[in-house]
Amino acid sequence: MTDPRKDSWLSTRRVWRQRIGISAVMASSGLLAWGGDALPVEVRIVLWAVWTLAAALLARGGWLLLFGPLLLYDWTAMARQRRFFLVRLVYAVGLLVLLTSLYAAWAWNLPGDKRPTGADMTRFADSFFLTFMAAEFAVVLLLTPLYLAGAIAEEKDRGTWQFLLTTDLSNREIVLGKLLARLATLTLLLLVGLPVLSFTQFFGGVDPGLVLGGFAALALTLASLSALSILHSV
Repeated sequence: MTDPRKDSWLSTRRVWRQRIGISAVMASSGLLAWGGDALPVEVRIVLWAVWTLAAALLARGGWLLLFGPLLLYDWTAMARQRRFFLVRLVYAVGLLVLLTSLYAAWAWNLPGDKRPTGADMTRFADSFFLTFMAAEFAVVLLLTPLYLAGAIAEEKDRGTWQFLLTTDLSNREIVLGKLLARLATLTLLLLVGLPVLSFTQFFGGVDPGLVLGGFAALALTLASLSALSILHSV
């Protein structure tokens, strides 16, 4: 027979080892991202390569077991459902139709003898980018609760919750695995719009700082709303 006190000590040791490994990886990546601009490109490439190797070794050694196996299973199960493919297809086609409609309306309003200048094209690209970001935020606000508010509760409705509780998965692995799987699905949906946004390069392009700022705000909104939705599901 095994000693329960020894098993408890090993479990506590494993949990703290995972916390230390995750904290070290996050802290080092933050330092590289924050202070990397002051370093030459070659040095940054080498440091990120070392960071990737160290993260892979820690993951192989069991130091980065934050989400557990439920993440991959849930993500794969969602990806195989036809409705999510249809949602991505409809969203991409909708954005493309939106771009075409806005360009047709903009070109129609131009005087008949005037050719659009570079400044005119750039203003159109900026206006489409703002419309594009409004559509992205609308998708996040509408679909995030739909995807995540039932992530835990639906397991109880299907009668599979008690089977999850009988496994060795911790509460953290169940909740964070469900959370990240649905976050990844929503992120793939939002990335569908990037090829449509790339068409703005034909109209003069969009300021990269504006794009980074817009997507940073979108990511924060998605993360905070996802956390609130999973909380209500629990």
